[in-house]
Amino acid sequence: MTANYTKSKSLLVNLKKSRKEQDVIGAHFHGANDAYAKQVSCSQESESKLQARQSYLDEDLASNISAQHSDGADDCFLKTVSNGLNEQILFRHLASLRSFLGELKVGQVKEIANLRKSSAAAEQKLAGNVNSFVLDIGPTDGQVVSELARADKASKRMLHYKMHRLQLKEEQQCK
Repeated sequence: MTANYTKSKSLLVNLKKSRKEQDVIGAHFHGANDAYAKQVSCSQESESKLQARQSYLDEDLASNISAQHSDGADDCFLKTVSNGLNEQILFRHLASLRSFLGELKVGQVKEIANLRKSSAAAEQKLAGNVNSFVLDIGPTDGQVVSELARADKASKRMLHYKMHRLQLKEEQQCK
């Protein structure tokens, strides 16, 4: 009985450890998702700012072209070239941000897959510990119940004998 008790005690300890590991993995998983969401949000915000800047430059270019039509062709040409260069720089920067966002997404997908894999492994280990615990405790539980029933029966018999003995003593004293 003490061997089974020790075994069940160690299984309970292992079960608690497995649950703690699962909680830690879950916390890492949620933290990684939050960080990923922040990075995506930041990249999308930068992209929208660059697109707004590009549309501003396009509008500015159009207004400059219309204003320069009256002032002279040479000034218009120079401003068009400089605005074109700014636009090319913005396009390159936008492309590099998009590639960075793509790399970030791929890295996050891999990290999430790894976290899910380790979470699944922890769940399997926990299920194995629970099954082992149930298998070890099942027969022990039946033994405990039968021992308690026998002890209860013996206690009732002893009480009956004591009552009978007291009764016999009273009868002897009365005689």
